[in-house]
Amino acid sequence: MSSIDESGTHECGPNPSTDEKELASRAAAPAGALEARGIGGLIGALQAARDRYERFFEEAPVGYLVLDETGRLLRANASALRLLQRDRKALEGRQIQTLCTAGSADQIAAHLRRLTGGTRRDSCEVQLLGRGGPPLHVRLDTLHVGADEWGPLRTALIDMTDQKAAETRLALAASVVEHTTEGVLITDAERRIVAVNPAFTKITGYGAKEVLGTPPRVLREQPDDSEHYRRIREQLAMTGRWQGEVWNRRKNGERYLEWLSLNEIHDDTGATTHYIGIFSDISGQHQTKKQLEHLVYHDNLTGLANRQHLREQLRDALFASVRDASLVGLLHVDLDHFKAINENLGHTVGDRLLCFVARLLQDAVRKSDTVARLGGDEFAIVLPQLDCSTDAATVANKVLRSLHAIPFTFDDKEIQAAASIGIALFPDDEQDSEGLLRCAEIAMYRAKESGRNGYRYFAVDMTARLTDRLELEADLRRAISNNELSLRYQPQVRLSDGRIIGCEALLRWKSGTRGLVPPERFIPIAEESGLIVPLGLWVANAVLKQAHAWQPHIDEDFRISINVAGVQLSPIHADGLLKRISEAPPADRNRLELELTESLLMEHAEFLEGVLTRTKALGLGIAVDDFGTGYTSIRNLKHLPIDRIKIDMSFAQDIGKGSEGAAIASAIIAMGHALGLRMVAVGIETSEQLALLTRNGCDAAQGYLLSPPVEVESMTQLLVAGQRLLPDGARPLENGRSHRTGFGLLKTLRFWRGRTERSDGRGEVSEHEPGRRDG
Repeated sequence: MSSIDESGTHECGPNPSTDEKELASRAAAPAGALEARGIGGLIGALQAARDRYERFFEEAPVGYLVLDETGRLLRANASALRLLQRDRKALEGRQIQTLCTAGSADQIAAHLRRLTGGTRRDSCEVQLLGRGGPPLHVRLDTLHVGADEWGPLRTALIDMTDQKAAETRLALAASVVEHTTEGVLITDAERRIVAVNPAFTKITGYGAKEVLGTPPRVLREQPDDSEHYRRIREQLAMTGRWQGEVWNRRKNGERYLEWLSLNEIHDDTGATTHYIGIFSDISGQHQTKKQLEHLVYHDNLTGLANRQHLREQLRDALFASVRDASLVGLLHVDLDHFKAINENLGHTVGDRLLCFVARLLQDAVRKSDTVARLGGDEFAIVLPQLDCSTDAATVANKVLRSLHAIPFTFDDKEIQAAASIGIALFPDDEQDSEGLLRCAEIAMYRAKESGRNGYRYFAVDMTARLTDRLELEADLRRAISNNELSLRYQPQVRLSDGRIIGCEALLRWKSGTRGLVPPERFIPIAEESGLIVPLGLWVANAVLKQAHAWQPHIDEDFRISINVAGVQLSPIHADGLLKRISEAPPADRNRLELELTESLLMEHAEFLEGVLTRTKALGLGIAVDDFGTGYTSIRNLKHLPIDRIKIDMSFAQDIGKGSEGAAIASAIIAMGHALGLRMVAVGIETSEQLALLTRNGCDAAQGYLLSPPVEVESMTQLLVAGQRLLPDGARPLENGRSHRTGFGLLKTLRFWRGRTERSDGRGEVSEHEPGRRDG
């Protein structure tokens, strides 16, 4: 037995000698002394018990709280303080409801009501807030002990955070098994089926009730004792796993091929408790592979390629570029002000806008190009096998025009989307895909810094590339005085009789230090730097002189087209250009035709109307180039003094690829004639294109089928001889050029495509590319 001495300590087991002494002492003592001595011992025992309880409460491995009936914390032990990550002073005296998450406050309130309403013991699970960490999943086990000096409620805190995490993982695993498209079959150690998932039923046709408790042989195409299954059992016994192809039969008797993975499951002792089989029907493997690839390689929201797929496509494009000696363009497209749209109109509208932009980007590129969503409002476009760097800018401009022309609509409202685009080129800017992605992103940020709603080419650290650009700009400034500029002329041929009725003047620059500099390199610099204005005046002077020299060989309808940029027709510079032209004799200036792009006409139709009216009064012709790439209103065509429309080369190139391209070209021709305009098709490369345009009444054509741009001497020979350039017959060559017959003097001219000259040590410069107006 155990007794408590006066000091409150425990004595275990009997002790006769002590008892005898105790009895003798009590017998000899007076009665009052005995009573006092008994009470003192009882108090000591109670104090010792209290001390033990205090130590148990404070040192218990489980968190304990003492609460009053309102939920106010009166005491907390060390384990509770550690669990809640708070010190005693900060915790005691607070309401327990203030320590829980918002969703748990009502649960605690109901817990307290039950305890104060007559329930002596109650439990609930809540989430308590730790300090600086995720919420703690805790079970409160509370006992109502009634009124005492500590408080009426004793609560044990059972930390269930790890248990809940394990349950979540188990639930996730179960959900994966439940929702996976692969069949799952689990057997016990005796190979009797104990569980299957819905995909098992979908693939085999057998419901769970039909197969539970049975061996899987009901599914097998081959008997258990076949050589194939014998090898499976041997490997499973040796390694605990097997995977491969097996033939099985569905419930309806249909034979199908599946890919099966088998694994043993062991307990803690290493004994096999279960087998798990995971299988998929690979009879339609190709379709399944496509679906899986789409999930892996495509963005869930827009359906575009994702970043991983973009990297692979970009690597392939770079490899092909090295093999074919072509360029690869990479556009990084970032929507302007998307964050404001997302925040003010909601994520649903933002997601719809992203899908809208994704469709526009796909419509703006070739089928061979890749459009990807990088994340958020950022997209990328891979442009493989480019002939020149300006091809990437053409796509960027097309994207920007599409965003400008087609507003995004929702709930009868419109949003005018805009984007900043960075352009990087391989191999000019970087030598690998990751580097090219960085370059395009840097260029995109540069475009944003430059005012948004535009594009920028990448420049290497704004040092070497910028230095070269500045040097090129300086060389270009000296090109006029150094007599380094020249013009080439591409004939425009009347389709009714093959006569040359005009030509387009194309600027060329042969630097004394750099050699031949391609137009796509120096024209953008000229436009950005403002040098396009003096260059334009030089071209106008040269063309007026040439028109005068050709007067004996051309009729009054002959036109020499010169391309003009928007800045040349701005109020600041238009006066200088028109003044110079007005100083030329009427017979010479009447041979001039100003050629402006459809996009320029769209964006600046109001201020252009006055300039074009003055131009027309001087006797010049006015042509709209690249027609069909924008959305020029019929009103502009009717009210502006336009003489000719040059159909964009893309429509000519689509002819022969299907009825749609031919139909569009035919419709444009018909519309132009209805407005009293002459129609010129550019980029003509095949006899089929020429024949269709002729049948549809197109007035004239320009392209490599008829003639490439030629030097002034060759052009003069054609005019002097009155040469007709309409071929007697033409068929496409395998490399994209055309055989030409019946050309007379043209037999002395050089026809080529893709001839290259090393110009500046950085790469090959493409010269005279069929199907492209390059100057």
